Amino acid sequence: MHIVHTEADGGKGGQPLRIINESSGMIQRGHQVTILCPETAPLHALARAAGLTVITMPLKRKNLKNLKMLRHWLSDNRQSIDVINSHNSADTWLVALANLTSFSTPFRSVRTRH
Repeated sequence: MHIVHTEADGGKGGQPLRIINESSGMIQRGHQVTILCPETAPLHALARAAGLTVITMPLKRKNLKNLKMLRHWLSDNRQSIDVINSHNSADTWLVALANLTSFSTPFRSVRTRH
């Protein structure tokens, strides 16, 4: 299963650590994990240091350019993605809008509230 985590920021606390721990556990169980987050998010550096696949993606709320970038990436990777797990209000809205405006069959998505 290919799981994509999205994170708009998340700060330096437990949220990025949880995403890293969950992702590492999923990889150990044979799943593929990709993390989409801005380069400025603490998760970006922490996930790279943990050896996880990180795609630099700005995920600001109310930003049409960010929505287009997300839609483009999702479209390019559509065949391999099984589920999207969003972790922040901003990226949850962007994933929902991308699903509603781009694809006849939306991605399965999960919102993990922290």
